[in-house]
Amino acid sequence: MAPRIAANPASITPDLAMVLHDAKPHPQLGAPAPQPPSTAALGNAAAAIAAGLALPPGAPAAGQTDEDLAGLRTSYLLPPGTRARVHRTGPSGVLLLAPSGAPRAVAMAAPGVYVVVEVAS
Repeated sequence: MAPRIAANPASITPDLAMVLHDAKPHPQLGAPAPQPPSTAALGNAAAAIAAGLALPPGAPAAGQTDEDLAGLRTSYLLPPGTRARVHRTGPSGVLLLAPSGAPRAVAMAAPGVYVVVEVAS
């Protein structure tokens, strides 16, 4: 039986090194890191949810057709890793949100009712 020869880590490819030496995969070989949702995507989701809450079914807003509303109501999906909440203002009429380092978007659904879409932490 021939003796095993140890491979020089500098002379083998990153994917082979990962298998042989339990190393982390090369960044170009691994799955791409998930991208955080853009503020535009958060804003679109918040606006679509607020529009759905603000209008009763079948009632088009001024300047919009039924097709526009149907597209708006069915086109939004919360971006992956986000959540939506509906908030009411306090007695002062001011929306108070706790400080957060996560990106978020706010849309008004009705007087005193706001939709907040934020990156879940």
